[in-house]
This record gives sequence, structure tokens and C-alpha cells, in this order.
Amino acid sequence: MSDNKEAYQQKMDAQLQQMKAELSQLKAQASEASADSQIEINKNIDDFEDEVNAGEDKLKELSDASGDAWQELKSDLDSSWADLSSSVKSAASAFK
Repeated sequence: MSDNKEAYQQKMDAQLQQMKAELSQLKAQASEASADSQIEINKNIDDFEDEVNAGEDKLKELSDASGDAWQELKSDLDSSWADLSSSVKSAASAFK
């Protein structure tokens, strides 16, 4: 069971690092956008950043979970990742 937990943690941590990199990239792109566009873009980026932070918090909770409690947290983390993925798409669409 702990092997599954560790593998899942590593997978989610890698995805989190990727999301943080995308967030940094979006922030850089936002600084180059027109003033009118920046308002919407920055709102999307703020939402994305909130989701990244929530995912990071869930991942920390998962790390501290013992026994079968991590399975419950896994479900919450999967849900957070779905929200995060949606936020990424929303933020990225502002640049199209």
C-alpha cells in the first residue's frame, strides 16, 4: 500500500511542479498583454494560482496521512487536480 502511496505522491508532485512552471509562464505572458486583456488574464491566473496552492496543500496532507486515510485524501486530490486542469485551460485560453 505504501508503494502505491509513494508512487502517487511522486506523480502528483511532478504534475504540481509542471503546473507551477505553467503558472510562471502565464504570468510572463500576461505582462506582455494589452491593459484591457490583463484584467481578465490576471483573474484567470489568480484562480489558477489558488488551485495550485490548494493542490499543494492537499499533497502535503497526503504526505502526512497514514494507513488507509491516504485513499480518502487521494480522492480529494484527484478532484483538486480536475479543478486545476480546468483553471489551466481557462487561463491559457485567455491568450488565444
